[in-house]
Amino acid sequence: NVHAQVYKLRRFTVDPYQIGGKNSDGIKSGAFWVYYHAGFRPMLQEQLQLANNEAEKIKTIKGYRSPASVLKQLAKTKMELLLQKKSVRFDANDLSLAYAALLKKKYKNNRNRFEKDKAQELAHVLQLTIHKDPMLQFTVQNWALLLLQHQAALKKNPTLKKAVKELFLLKAKGSETAYHFLLQKNKMIREWMEELVNGIVL
Repeated sequence: NVHAQVYKLRRFTVDPYQIGGKNSDGIKSGAFWVYYHAGFRPMLQEQLQLANNEAEKIKTIKGYRSPASVLKQLAKTKMELLLQKKSVRFDANDLSLAYAALLKKKYKNNRNRFEKDKAQELAHVLQLTIHKDPMLQFTVQNWALLLLQHQAALKKNPTLKKAVKELFLLKAKGSETAYHFLLQKNKMIREWMEELVNGIVL
């Protein structure tokens, strides 16, 4: 895959809309099965089991096609294609959804109410000085709301805190390659962020 080779991507996702979620054209075209046969699988266990059952029916029952009602059930979750088992199991869209959900639930969509205070709070936890570095401050502000949901893990685990701090510094300096490499390589960061994001999004 060109994207995998050039951009070092190890995971691809498909949003529900692309496979028929609130999209009648996707249901009529059977878009789910196009992605399924390309190696994508539903991210939620219920839909994964349903997909496997349907795939078996298609294989063994001549002329069988999944009814629209089943395709609508299958389109209730994202699909993913993992090129490596250790790939990061969340993406920018997941982060955006998690952020939006927390912002709405806790702050009634009022970013100004928390942004600076939360950024400073997270900076304190990570022992970062952000007021003299606009890019670092911007990076911390973007992550603060999400990461502070699990700040106990940061405070209890010096190794995790050090790794997250390094991740932020790389991001602020514009070192995208090194940033993504660390995110892929560090199992502790991956699992912590996956738990954080998936607990909100999925």
